[in-house]
Amino acid sequence: MFVEAQGVTLKYFKNLKVGTKILVTFAIVIGMMALVGGLAIYRINQIGGVVADLADHLAVEQHLADTISGESWAARFYALRHINTTNTEDKESFQMEAAYFDNLLTQAEEMAQRPERIEMLATLRQNFDEYDQTFAQISALIAGRKQIVNEQLDKLGPKAKGKLDSLGKRALKQGNPEVIYQVSAIQQALQLMRYDVFKYLNSGDDIWVQNFNLHSQQAQSGFKKLQKLQHTPEMQALATEADMLVEQYQRAVFELIDGFKLQQQLVDDELNRLGPVMRNTGMGITASVEEDFEHAESSAETFVQYTRWIVLVTMLFSVLAGLALGLFTARGITRPLQRITETSQQIANIDLQTLSTEMSALANGDLTRSITITARPVKVDSGDELGQMAQAFNAVIVRLQEIGYAFENMNASLRTLVSQVAGSANELNIASGHLSNTAVQTEMVAAQVGGAIQHVVNGAQAQTTSLDTAAAAIENMTQAIEGVAHGGQSQAEAVAMSVQLTEQMSQAIERVGANAQAGANDAAAATRAARNGAQIIQQTINGMKQIHHKVEASAQRVQEMGQQSDQIGAIVETIDEIASQTNLLALNAAIEAARAGEHGRGFAVVADEVRKLAEKSTEATKEIAALIEGIQQTVTEAVRAMNEETAEVEAGVARANQAGQALDDILETSEKMRRQVQEIDAAAKEMTTSAGGLVSAMDTVSAVVEENMASTEEMTAGSYQVTELINEIVEVSQENSVAAEQVNAAAVDMSEQLQDVNQAAASLNEMAGALQTLVARFKLDAESDTPPADEGEYAEAAGSDDHNSQPVQPDATEAAPPQMVKLGVQNGA
Repeated sequence: MFVEAQGVTLKYFKNLKVGTKILVTFAIVIGMMALVGGLAIYRINQIGGVVADLADHLAVEQHLADTISGESWAARFYALRHINTTNTEDKESFQMEAAYFDNLLTQAEEMAQRPERIEMLATLRQNFDEYDQTFAQISALIAGRKQIVNEQLDKLGPKAKGKLDSLGKRALKQGNPEVIYQVSAIQQALQLMRYDVFKYLNSGDDIWVQNFNLHSQQAQSGFKKLQKLQHTPEMQALATEADMLVEQYQRAVFELIDGFKLQQQLVDDELNRLGPVMRNTGMGITASVEEDFEHAESSAETFVQYTRWIVLVTMLFSVLAGLALGLFTARGITRPLQRITETSQQIANIDLQTLSTEMSALANGDLTRSITITARPVKVDSGDELGQMAQAFNAVIVRLQEIGYAFENMNASLRTLVSQVAGSANELNIASGHLSNTAVQTEMVAAQVGGAIQHVVNGAQAQTTSLDTAAAAIENMTQAIEGVAHGGQSQAEAVAMSVQLTEQMSQAIERVGANAQAGANDAAAATRAARNGAQIIQQTINGMKQIHHKVEASAQRVQEMGQQSDQIGAIVETIDEIASQTNLLALNAAIEAARAGEHGRGFAVVADEVRKLAEKSTEATKEIAALIEGIQQTVTEAVRAMNEETAEVEAGVARANQAGQALDDILETSEKMRRQVQEIDAAAKEMTTSAGGLVSAMDTVSAVVEENMASTEEMTAGSYQVTELINEIVEVSQENSVAAEQVNAAAVDMSEQLQDVNQAAASLNEMAGALQTLVARFKLDAESDTPPADEGEYAEAAGSDDHNSQPVQPDATEAAPPQMVKLGVQNGA
């Protein structure tokens, strides 16, 4: 079934027009190119989708994961620094980082697709919410501690110191050294208490709490000792107020220490626990995204490799199929053209030249030549213009073969006709000789009759003998006249046969003219077909030139696409340079953070993450550059393929030009053949005209023969009258004179009639010579020629002027009839 379908398809393709074949070929090639381009575009779009997924989704998600990890470090950094420095700016920075971190988590939750990342993001949000709440508690403790410090410690300490200073001044005025000593000890303990609070707030070390308790006990002991000493009521009031202020200071410090311990507990139990958990969760998210990114990169790379192989195989198949289809189409066009060209060259160089030579020989009268048409029909099994042209050429070859056959038939008919005409001319020549001899003998008889009549007139005694002699002579003359009449009848039949043969020759020449005219018509039809073929070839060339222009336009579009890919490559290089600069900036930031020490640790983490992002951006740009390079290679290969197709189209145009030139040569050859056939037609018409003249001459000869026969009939009648007159002379002697006169008159008439017969014989002799001259133009045998009219049988029968001025009598046993022999003997006697 497949083979039959394939055969039907090839047969259908062969029957298409040449232009349609070329259009179908280029349509298939362009379709395969479009298929390759469409497949490449489709695969490139898929690659673009993968790259877009990498760039728009996974890259963004990875960026979010890295940013979330970095922001968790930054938030923790500001939170710990605020806890350590209690700086309000750090708290605000933490709040800003927390808001940004929450926004990043929201974006990540919206983009996350894998369940594990969604779960990790939910865990990270929960941990960060707990971290934020804990930080809020710690921030509230720090704010309360600041409030205690600002509103109580910073006020109670100076007040207690002021009271103790007043108490010491009064004791100094009173000269009470014990009070002064105790006041100084209490002031020293208070000062140390404030120092211990400061150190504890800065370091959080419990040693300073112990020192504070010790110094507080010293202050309490001093106040107790001071109360035991004698002093004035004012001094007692000052001591009591100072003691109350120190106790309030102690309570405020203990409240501050309790808050600080709670803060430290929250830091240790919550922040230090949640921080690593948040860091590990962020790193897990980053690792998950990196795993998906690497898997997507691997899939994209595999997809690109598959795409490269698919496009390469498709392009190779398209190129091979295009080449095979182009070769098949070119062979389907060039092979028939080559066959037609070879056949036309054979016709032009051999057959038409042979036909022209043979026709020229025929025109010159050579009837021994023959024509053999060597051209054979062109075998083309397509139904396109080439098949039609081949059919026209085959028709021309058939017409040429028919012309050859007609030439052979015409030659054979002409040989037969001319042979018959030559035979008739010879017979006519012999008959004219016989007629001339008979006329001579009749004149002699007439002279004898005249002498006899004179003897009758001069003497009556010899009348009886003369009458016997005259009767015998008249009897012989009657027989001679009957022989002349019989010869005239035979001559009339020969002339009628010559006229019939001449008419047959004229009809054959007319058929030759008709065949020549048909050949001229066929040659004109072949010329028109060649012109149509030349026009179709020119249209084909124009169509191929249009296809050539379209292929060049497609190549230009592909080259523009290659230039655009170069621009994309330049943009990717710019992105690569930006990534490199970002990497350098991140490295500089990491160096500066290292110089900052402990305070720059967060910046170092952020700089390291930025550097990682820059390196990944660089790798991504390199991959994009590799993809663009592959696209550029594909574009280059497409341009090369289009250039090859352009070269094929140009070769097809050149071959079509060669086919057009071949058709021009065929057209010129057909024109020459048409002119030669027209010349043959003209020659045939001239032969028809000559045949018409020959028929007219034969008609003239026939008329002369009829007149001769009429004269012989009159001579026969005259002889009968002479016989009657002799009988009357015998019966009635009295009427001898009258009868002699009548016989004399009859003799004179007979002499005149014999002169007419001689003239008719001379005219017939001339006609026979003209007929032999015409016949001599034709060559009937390849070995011998027909002798001219002046060297024929008439010369043998009648003689020539070199031997005798009188015609020579024919041989009695061959040429002359018995009557002539008998008459000659009597005359000789």
